[in-house]
Amino acid sequence: MIATIIGVIVGIILLVIIGSIFMARRTVTGEAALAKMTADEKAYLHEKLVKIRAGSTYEDAVGILGEPMRGAGTQRPIWLGPGGDKKSQIAAYCDETGKIRKLRWMKLGVFVFETGV
Repeated sequence: MIATIIGVIVGIILLVIIGSIFMARRTVTGEAALAKMTADEKAYLHEKLVKIRAGSTYEDAVGILGEPMRGAGTQRPIWLGPGGDKKSQIAAYCDETGKIRKLRWMKLGVFVFETGV
């Protein structure tokens, strides 16, 4: 009985590890991330995210992106990507003064687009 439970747990852990490796290998960054974006995602990037510039604050980001999905008022608020896609999330990395220093847009298994602002 215990051996069966341990076997199931080990099997689940292996599936998670293999799945993570598979997803990581499929994810692209940099210029390749731009190539993987849909037309709507590119429009969102150019219409919204480029407005968050060096010196922008959390409040500026809320004015552009709306209220975050989670982490409101923290040093790492997170918004859903265009259309509320839960596989697409945008994280802002704020310093201790509340200024945004980096944006990271991650679409699970597709791309990671990162910019220092």
